Amino acid sequence: FEEIRQNRKQEIMETAMKHVGQQGFHNTSISKIAKEAGVSKGLMYNYFESKEALLDAILFGAADDKKVASQSISMNEIPPKQRLQMMIEGMFAMVERNLHHWKLMMSLSLQDEISIRVKEKFATQQAEGMQQFIALFEEMEFENPQLEAYFFGSSLTGVIIQYIHLKEAYPLEEMKNYLI
Repeated sequence: FEEIRQNRKQEIMETAMKHVGQQGFHNTSISKIAKEAGVSKGLMYNYFESKEALLDAILFGAADDKKVASQSISMNEIPPKQRLQMMIEGMFAMVERNLHHWKLMMSLSLQDEISIRVKEKFATQQAEGMQQFIALFEEMEFENPQLEAYFFGSSLTGVIIQYIHLKEAYPLEEMKNYLI
């Protein structure tokens, strides 16, 4: 029963990601999500107490995945260039694996009421991620590791945005190799 419950919860979350990413948080109703996920509106509340709780589950589940992936990479005793390559490959794999999540994150970052909430919740994680990049660029002896890290982060974000909009038409593999 627990496996069935978790599968249903995942279906609801994926449906919500798709709709919120396309139509925005406020324009997506619980009724719409429930209907497409194949559950009643009342049953939705057995899984998530509110639309905000559903959003939190989506955001924090993906954040936990990213955190585990980056921690395992940073703990390896390998040269910095190889770690950077692994981080790039890991990021691209996460984006390809869960495009709806990334579309949702980009959409939420542009919605004022939600973006403040999202920024507050992810501020620490974003700062930790940036510190990892700065440390890598320091190890590689870049003249200005902090500026390099911010430029690199902007490049990654730009690639993700382009891929979200262009999908199959975007040369994702080529861009990954170019960044590496």
